[in-house]
Amino acid sequence: MKKVFITSFSDFGPYPANSSQQVAKCLAGRADPSFSFEFRTETLPANIPHYDRGTQMLEMAFQHRASAIISLGMSSSKKSLCVETKARNVTNHPVYCSPQENGRPVTNAHPSGATLGIDTRPWNLEAFISNCVAARLPRPEISSDAGGYCCNSMMVQVLTAKAQRPHRYWMPYIFAHLPCTREAMPLGFLKLMKSGKAKPLIQNILGNRAFLKLGSLLHRKKCVSMELNDILASLFVLLRSASLEDVPQELEALRA
Repeated sequence: MKKVFITSFSDFGPYPANSSQQVAKCLAGRADPSFSFEFRTETLPANIPHYDRGTQMLEMAFQHRASAIISLGMSSSKKSLCVETKARNVTNHPVYCSPQENGRPVTNAHPSGATLGIDTRPWNLEAFISNCVAARLPRPEISSDAGGYCCNSMMVQVLTAKAQRPHRYWMPYIFAHLPCTREAMPLGFLKLMKSGKAKPLIQNILGNRAFLKLGSLLHRKKCVSMELNDILASLFVLLRSASLEDVPQELEALRA
């Protein structure tokens, strides 16, 4: 049975839940004999870390004897599971990043703004999309822009660490943004934003700059939701479509 290591993020901003964390909770410690997968999960804070989160995560996957790593995040603009194929070595988000963080490279191992790509060959993305459509699941999206916040930062750090130690961190890696589930929709926050009485309180908590940008962002975007069961089903189709290998025997002796 192949082991799959899944990372997710905690809730952030106006969202009462994070769909990636909901998925991780459903899969934590679960073994699925029908697909021959066993899951290990780790939920991370939704922030820009001041340490090498990528190496830490890869080492955890190595110790768990994982045959694959799937990192999950949430984006309220997504309508279905969205595979991110590229990340940029820069931190940039108008709401969630501080002025000190905006414009800074994620790592000094690459030029600022450099693009890093995921090796998608083991994941057979064309077959994944076709299989989702055949199963009448929402058609997956493929994106080359992971944003500029913690999801992009995670990808940059993981891809950098994998390139530095390709033999040890051999396992295929992929990142996917998930839509909001019903529980994650920021409906309560949107109502508060429209409330004259609540506005001063929210503005005081967030600060004027973040308040204006967040309000504009949420009103401009049409948040959509996807059923949690459909997200889980899409994830299983992704794994079933992939060509995953067992842990190489020579690496077993390297484990602490």
